[in-house]
Amino acid sequence: EENNSAGARRAAQALPTIADECQLEFAAAINLDAIADDGDGSKGRIIALGTVGKLLPTAYVVGVPAHSGFPLNGLNAATLAAAIATRVEWAPELTDQSRSEPGTPASLLSIRDGKAGYDVTTPASAYASFNVLSYRRTPGEVFDRFEQLCAQAASTCLGALKQRLGPGNEPAAID
Repeated sequence: EENNSAGARRAAQALPTIADECQLEFAAAINLDAIADDGDGSKGRIIALGTVGKLLPTAYVVGVPAHSGFPLNGLNAATLAAAIATRVEWAPELTDQSRSEPGTPASLLSIRDGKAGYDVTTPASAYASFNVLSYRRTPGEVFDRFEQLCAQAASTCLGALKQRLGPGNEPAAID
């Protein structure tokens, strides 16, 4: 997947020619991906039987932009995206286990604001994308859990912002 999967895409194009030239009939493919010995390295890479689902849940966050001199007039989308990233990263609620191995925790792959360039306005939008592997859960189950974690993160973040200002001083954008 690194470099937009350029190596895998090129190899897929070359396989029919290789099969013809070497008189091969491909029956299966093995993806060794990023599974390795987590110990001292003596076991090396492993080959695993079975399948794993790879999902890329993404939180798209919409805020209320404000001039940075008047941040209380808005709600910074990047702040909410950061809160979501903090809550979802390695979240046990998204870690699915195979029968015999502990699962891989969710991992943040990208977090960006929606601004085209630098200016002194807080971001109106932002997004955070995560890698989530699933052994037994359906995509619907994973996305339901992801949505719950995002809602928790947003609520906690907004509560913390309100608390910093004190009662009665919350900007309208937070409500």
